[in-house]
Amino acid sequence: MTNNVIQFPKVKFTPEERKEMQRELLIDVALDMSISVFNKLDIFLEAIDVPEEELSMAFTPENKRDMILIHEAIKSCLYRLHNKDHKLHHISDNYIPDLPELKFEIMDPEE
Repeated sequence: MTNNVIQFPKVKFTPEERKEMQRELLIDVALDMSISVFNKLDIFLEAIDVPEEELSMAFTPENKRDMILIHEAIKSCLYRLHNKDHKLHHISDNYIPDLPELKFEIMDPEE
């Protein structure tokens, strides 16, 4: 009987390489999530019939900073889930009050 299994070489990464790969993956996921949010904003602006000339005003330097903050907040959340530090943790830990009335439910993907 012949062996039809192809043996691939096992790649060994250093702890530093693994850490960097995880950091890059978290950034990629955060970027994908941020782009999704910004696409929904774009769809919303079109849905409420914002005139084309006013759309350019929607992307002022101030609004761009808000969008960067949204992206960094998403990244901060992902970092915390993986026990990694992020500069926004200090702000959320010290300046955002506890909101016990908020409840989060884990949705079953099968439903």
